[in-house]
Amino acid sequence: MLQAQNVELHTQPAYQHFTTGKNILYQKALIVPHSPFMIVLVAVRRTEDVANWSQDPADGIHARLFAYDLINRRIDEEQSDMLNQQIGADKFYDPDYCGGLGSLNPDDFKVDNKRLIMRRFYAAGTIRSNCSDEIVYSNGKLFIQKERVVDTGLGAEVGKERMAANQQALQLYQQGNILGAIAIWEQLYGYWQNGPYATAGPMHEILNNLGFAYYKIKDFRKSEKILLECKKAFPDRAIVSLNLADLYRDDGQVSEAIKYYEAFLESPNLTANQIAYAKQQLDALKR
Repeated sequence: MLQAQNVELHTQPAYQHFTTGKNILYQKALIVPHSPFMIVLVAVRRTEDVANWSQDPADGIHARLFAYDLINRRIDEEQSDMLNQQIGADKFYDPDYCGGLGSLNPDDFKVDNKRLIMRRFYAAGTIRSNCSDEIVYSNGKLFIQKERVVDTGLGAEVGKERMAANQQALQLYQQGNILGAIAIWEQLYGYWQNGPYATAGPMHEILNNLGFAYYKIKDFRKSEKILLECKKAFPDRAIVSLNLADLYRDDGQVSEAIKYYEAFLESPNLTANQIAYAKQQLDALKR
């Protein structure tokens, strides 16, 4: 049984729920510097969804971080859930999260004088991802800081090619050749739908650009379809809500336009000009 600071973690409900009946592969506890928290890494053998596993051994491991409050002598479930969500503990097949937390080797779970460091490597097929995350303590809370996510395999090269193609399309668009830009973006859109390395490259930007280009030539149905796909796939990309709002405004769908202007205004990190524009459009629609 794992013990740290004379605390038997197996008595904690969250720990019990994760480990009971499981084959525990490894567990390691480290104190976050300058904090009252101990982080416990626990890994168990996965048994579900075996048919989808890649050749990377991380796919066979399910791991969790538990934030143990050393003062109150209990696992802080809220902060534990936050840490696992931010680090993508359950993203077993996602290179952007290095295939989940199972790719974290105990030797790469370590502490320096200011932070707790987690470095991961995930190799699924031709994709090679290196992730580096840190847990720091500030203002009574634990936080994940992501240093980098790097794909060192073929997927990275594909991403670079798509980024260059997107820039070429943007140049055509700025020169007034909207149909030429659409042709390039449509090809990239096809890769996203059906091709290999679907997520490689700035697909969030490519989809938004294609949807906006169709809006500019007043092909509202194609624009709507692609912008809604972009919104679903990349919900944090605020500009998509603004583009949808403008589209619905020009298409006479007032209630939908109002909905998306209001959604856009709830987004973080907007510029003063963006806020002023969206509010102006909302006021005009509500008159």
